[in-house]
Amino acid sequence: MTLYWIKRDASGAVSGASRSPFQDATEIVDETHPDLIAFFAPKPTTANDVRTEAERRISSGILVNGKPFRCDQVSKERVAEMAKRLAEKPAGATQEFKTFAGDTFVLNAAQAAILDAAMSDYRGAIIGASSGLQDNPPADPSNDAHWPAKTQVTLP
Repeated sequence: MTLYWIKRDASGAVSGASRSPFQDATEIVDETHPDLIAFFAPKPTTANDVRTEAERRISSGILVNGKPFRCDQVSKERVAEMAKRLAEKPAGATQEFKTFAGDTFVLNAAQAAILDAAMSDYRGAIIGASSGLQDNPPADPSNDAHWPAKTQVTLP
């Protein structure tokens, strides 16, 4: 938040500045200085704020069988590698692992491929939304309305 002080003119109107930058601001009047008015205005959102929110959403990831599963670059690479290796092994081979949240999964090749694709799709959807928002960043880039819903995957 940024604090702006503006002087009122003799009629009590805001003078020397347009009110338009303060449409979403909270007006504060100091009774000891009735000729001044203060506005707390939200800091303008930047494309970097949108990119930061996109990365946060990618890191928080998707839900797999109702459990959180991160989609950051390292997690994505591990799942892709696991899917590839399981596809090369004999039918019925599985891989057990724990997520960052401490949940245990045991996946076969088909399940690992489904998870890998779901992670890629979610990351792509977030990156696409981010790209669209960066040209005209919303006031609150953390608002879920600007982003695709968190992917929910149910593995057989």
